[in-house]
Amino acid sequence: AKLEGDYLLILARIRSASRRLGDLLARSYAGLLMKIGWAAPSTAAREPVQKRDYLGEVLRLQAGARELPPIYRRLFRLDPVEDPRFLVGRDAEMAALSEARQLWEDGRAVSVVVIGARGSGKTSLLNCAVSGVLREVPIVSGSFYERIRNPEEMDSFLGGLLGRDPADPAGASASNKQVIVLEEVERTFIRTVGGFDGLRRLLDLISQTSRSTMWILSLNETAYRYLDAVAGMGRVFSHKINAMSVLPEHLRKAILLRHNLSGLRLQFASSPEAHFGFQRLRPILGLEKDPEQAFFDSLYRQSEGIFRSAFELWQQSVDRVEAGVLHLRDPKEPKYGSMIADLTLQDSFTLQAILQHGGLTPEEHSEVFSCDINQSLSVLDRLQAWEIIEPDPRSPGRRVRPEAGRLVRQALHRQNLL
Repeated sequence: AKLEGDYLLILARIRSASRRLGDLLARSYAGLLMKIGWAAPSTAAREPVQKRDYLGEVLRLQAGARELPPIYRRLFRLDPVEDPRFLVGRDAEMAALSEARQLWEDGRAVSVVVIGARGSGKTSLLNCAVSGVLREVPIVSGSFYERIRNPEEMDSFLGGLLGRDPADPAGASASNKQVIVLEEVERTFIRTVGGFDGLRRLLDLISQTSRSTMWILSLNETAYRYLDAVAGMGRVFSHKINAMSVLPEHLRKAILLRHNLSGLRLQFASSPEAHFGFQRLRPILGLEKDPEQAFFDSLYRQSEGIFRSAFELWQQSVDRVEAGVLHLRDPKEPKYGSMIADLTLQDSFTLQAILQHGGLTPEEHSEVFSCDINQSLSVLDRLQAWEIIEPDPRSPGRRVRPEAGRLVRQALHRQNLL
């Protein structure tokens, strides 16, 4: 009786699917007749209200403060990692830095560049390297928070950081070996005539002193590709470390490592059913995916393997905390099509420039694109209103939001701008 019931249920669903297929073919045939002029176009009802999408709605991000326990927010704070226990999936990168140090101590000319999107873990990697494979070596660290435009500004920045003239041979001698770590290198140039001279000054210093000074620079991948093309940046470095080489299991381990310290249990929502509702056949056919695995697969795709984006999306996916259980909403792939369609070519060029420079002020945007400052403000304000860019918390100007990275890269790829 049970088999007969299942058979009748499947037969009914096949008939329903056949009717839907017939309706689809009929509509397609009618549409073809209208296209070739053999039938009058139908009168379609117009939408009474049309609404532009916001990134937070596309990603289903919750607005306002999330009701998460304070300890949970601390575990998933977005500050760079300093405790090596929380540094996951970086064995190969640490081994490369250890090898670079050994070669440098053997008298070789060594310099390292660390490449990765904002939030990919570049600073965390360097923090743990300083307390690990680079310990017991004199280290000077700094970040470019202000735009560098010329050699004089570069010398002033390095002089203030080192406490001496960076070009002084006595300071860069074999007896004064040291490691210099510089982050946010995207801000060492501006895309104008003569705007690369400050960066070239830095690259010349690295080439001249890399036997006595082990330089470690970090910047985002878009800026690196651009600067390698226009200034030959890649030729200066003996080691290139890609901070984007994060596997799905690394992202999952990093999240669960933090979550498990909270003492909360996890409950993953099941993915919505599809394929004409064959719910009972899906496990038999091997189409049923474990809800936890489905969630982390979706999280990895949406975050593109970027730790910061993954941590933010994880917290935004929390539905509620109830009776010691953290309930997560079902993973749902965002649909960026309408937002990408709304972006003008001017918007796309602006987003490309923001990625290349790490961020742009309205004045810098006006300078790069040779346009009126009011026009620059209009473009930047519009992209910020759409929640694609945001004010940079540490530097002047605006940057691409970490959660918007995937949207921006898809949009620029469609325009062959990335």
